[in-house]
Amino acid sequence: MKNFKIKITLVLGLLFMVSCEEYLDIAPEAEIDITDVFATFESSQGFVEEMYNLVVEYGTSGHSFQDYIFGDDTFRTGQFSGAVDRGELGNWVSQRFAYLGKNTHQGREGDTNNNQARRRPRVWRGSMLGIRKANLVIANQDLMVGLTQKEKDVILGQAYFFRAFFHNEIMKFWGRFPYIQEVYDGVINTPRPETYKEVALAANEDYKKAIELLPVNWDNEPYGQRTLGNNAGRVTKGAAYALQGKNLLWAASPLMFFNNQPGIDTYTYDTELASMAADAFGEVLKLEQAGEYSLAQNMEDYKKVLWEVPRNQWPGLEPGAKELIFAGSGGSSVGQTIAFMAAGIPRTIGQSASVNDAATHNFIYYNFGMANGLSIEDDLSGNYGPTLYDPNRPFDNRDPRYYAWIFSDRDVISTRGGVDDENKNAQLWMMGKVILVRTWCW
Repeated sequence: MKNFKIKITLVLGLLFMVSCEEYLDIAPEAEIDITDVFATFESSQGFVEEMYNLVVEYGTSGHSFQDYIFGDDTFRTGQFSGAVDRGELGNWVSQRFAYLGKNTHQGREGDTNNNQARRRPRVWRGSMLGIRKANLVIANQDLMVGLTQKEKDVILGQAYFFRAFFHNEIMKFWGRFPYIQEVYDGVINTPRPETYKEVALAANEDYKKAIELLPVNWDNEPYGQRTLGNNAGRVTKGAAYALQGKNLLWAASPLMFFNNQPGIDTYTYDTELASMAADAFGEVLKLEQAGEYSLAQNMEDYKKVLWEVPRNQWPGLEPGAKELIFAGSGGSSVGQTIAFMAAGIPRTIGQSASVNDAATHNFIYYNFGMANGLSIEDDLSGNYGPTLYDPNRPFDNRDPRYYAWIFSDRDVISTRGGVDDENKNAQLWMMGKVILVRTWCW
């Protein structure tokens, strides 16, 4: 096997990257010594907080909607999905509107202080910065002399969690990657690991440390009382268990088990890693049984998760949206949130500048079953009672979630007085009036 080497260039500096001229403009009293950074819980947590804004929140980190998850659930001719159909498979590198490209849609590196997720660092840069920050916390834990043991534990717990998480983010797209556990200075060369498994196991050790140190619920801890009402989204024991399981499950998959070597099949898993993943997910289920998490029970719950939550600056702030275990901090302008939720609705009706996203039929067909709870295939088999699916009326008798998320032909899509009567119902047949708007106003 070729021994690839990855060249990692890390910019020196603790909190800010500045040019020489800018450095000379800083007054001496404005410099913060590292001992001051970790002197108190407030300053230590303040240093950790930036890592939350380095987590890429895929739903809103692109310029608009789900076209930029590089999936096949929707199609848009003018952007990435259209580029792939044209054979431009490397489009993700230069794609300014996607979360995986080098820079933001404004051509900038990204700013962690920006309240809009799409203007923060993208996956590679954000993850590398996050790994460095986590290592800085761990390397300087002896400086936390002004913290109680519980306060020190939660600071370190977050650092171990994020070090593993950001490695997983890079591994998700680029495969096996050196597990960085020290604060590098300058330019270094490090060999690429031989297997994905060895990196996943290194991340697993960090998740185990995070599980030991993190609380189940910040609201129940003395340090969490200081930020009561603002603890949603903070890393917890449940989040560490969930990401630990995800890391192990991916490592157990056939693609990683065979390490991309010839002979791969789709059925052979690393059973040891799969069993470890099941144990981690089992711990999340125990927390669910204890009342920490719960699935949405009805459409009103789904509205909290999918509609009301994006209006907040952090998923899960909406009371009752207890499906959340861990997510990026999200956040967007009001206009961007409207565009996110109204994608696919013509601008004259949705009152947004969104381009239409057309959901592909295979996405609708395979991901929405029937009202009786069966998949279309099982329903058509006749083995479970009367058949509901009618190929001549494919949108009848479907799972209730279908009607909440997808507009079908003749559905009422607007009751607003300002919308012309002819545009109030979806007209999706061949000669129907289909409004397509391709306008960008951000």
